[in-house]
Amino acid sequence: EMLRSLVGSEMCIRDSYKTSRHDDDNKEEFLDAEMTRYRSQLEQYAKLMSVIDVRPIKLGLYYPAFGGWRSWGFADV
Repeated sequence: EMLRSLVGSEMCIRDSYKTSRHDDDNKEEFLDAEMTRYRSQLEQYAKLMSVIDVRPIKLGLYYPAFGGWRSWGFADV
């Protein structure tokens, strides 16, 4: 796993590269399950980042082994 922050003039993106493997038949189900699995962890990072940066934050999970990607906006409620 590798965590990375990309900061632009209008948005901060926090993503996480994952090396997990999956069943080729269920990529979408796998990505949905991984998003559920890691959502709270990434949102905790975003919460900490929002203390020092007021720009909108977008979170994402990336699986380079098969080009899988899930992303969502963070809103600290």
